[in-house]
Amino acid sequence: ALDRVIAEARHHGIRLILCLVNNLHAYGGKAQYVQWAWEEGSASSRSNDSFFSDSSIRHHFKNYVK
Repeated sequence: ALDRVIAEARHHGIRLILCLVNNLHAYGGKAQYVQWAWEEGSASSRSNDSFFSDSSIRHHFKNYVK
């Protein structure tokens, strides 16, 4: 269904911003990426807000999306 939404948006010249992470612990959310980086010893903070500023946490997110 998402493929169709994206195709239709493209057809009508609409650009989409897709959210690929959330705050829900049941699905991992930002907390999961923070935890992975913290356990690895590369995160500068355990705060979920550091998801947006800590490059090591963003690295975990980018690897997961890739």
